[in-house]
Amino acid sequence: MNIYKVSMLYTISSLLILSGCSQIYNMTTSFDENLPTTFEEAASSAEIIVKGRFGNEVDTINALRDSDDPTQEAENSHLDGHIYEFAIGELYKGELEYDIQILLSSARLITVRSENGNDVGEVMVPEIDWEEPDPKKDYLLFLSQTDLENTIYARSSSAGIIEVNDDGELRIVSNRVEGEEGDNIEIENGTAIMYTEIREDINVDYQEEGPTIENFVEYMNIEDAEYHFED
Repeated sequence: MNIYKVSMLYTISSLLILSGCSQIYNMTTSFDENLPTTFEEAASSAEIIVKGRFGNEVDTINALRDSDDPTQEAENSHLDGHIYEFAIGELYKGELEYDIQILLSSARLITVRSENGNDVGEVMVPEIDWEEPDPKKDYLLFLSQTDLENTIYARSSSAGIIEVNDDGELRIVSNRVEGEEGDNIEIENGTAIMYTEIREDINVDYQEEGPTIENFVEYMNIEDAEYHFED
């Protein structure tokens, strides 16, 4: 079971390409999820809303857990999870009696299959929304508690981490925001497509497709957000 409170349905397809003497496997992963389209929706779906700064990374785990015992890692699947300290400057929603830690995911293990459906091996592929947090920047976080310790939280949706720049302007931390997509991202008709080349023991051209994220903070600054929390 994924400890994130984000529901994603994945489908995978593969295609074998011969390039010279090397085999290149084309893997396509697609997923769907429910995403907030307004600031109000993002806020209402979060258990905790805080502003502050990321601290040290304190642990790396498999963020996919055993469905019967969330304290144990899943045996047949893997999602790189990074646990960070988080220094809270403001608490806007919820109650906290302790310091919290934030779980972010960076890469996923996938099984590479031939065009006949035979397992070729496994490779790690990057998560489409991964961005290492900057300890020198403020962040506004929309959070839900994980199935791990009660001090560990994850974003309540893929749009749940918002960077606050020096001028107070807001930016959703995701490669799927139209107009702010990453270098290896293309957006077509509401779908974000990430392209990744993997040249290791197994050569893979990996493509991941998912819904775009509405830029609901495009014309907002932190003062606008704080005004919303006062209502």
